[in-house]
Amino acid sequence: MWNWEQSDTTAALACFTQAIEVSALDCHGPTMRLIGAYWATVAACCFENCGYEDQGRALLDQARVLSDAAPIIETLDAVLQAPDAARLGEVLSALPFNYR
Repeated sequence: MWNWEQSDTTAALACFTQAIEVSALDCHGPTMRLIGAYWATVAACCFENCGYEDQGRALLDQARVLSDAAPIIETLDAVLQAPDAARLGEVLSALPFNYR
């Protein structure tokens, strides 16, 4: 886990949670689900035991209809198996530049 002040941690958790929840709204499609999975994966790497792994996997399952995104989905899925701050570079490089 990152070494942040408690107020910073609380604010970061709230921002990640909000971004993930917005990506999962019914009005959004699989591309937004993939972006939500990306944020859930980043959050899982930054914070332990917050449920982001489960949220990320659920969003990835909904994004699997994007056949061209299979390599990205594989990368995010692999990181969600063992999230760690050391893997953030791997996560950040998974999405095309225009989605970061």
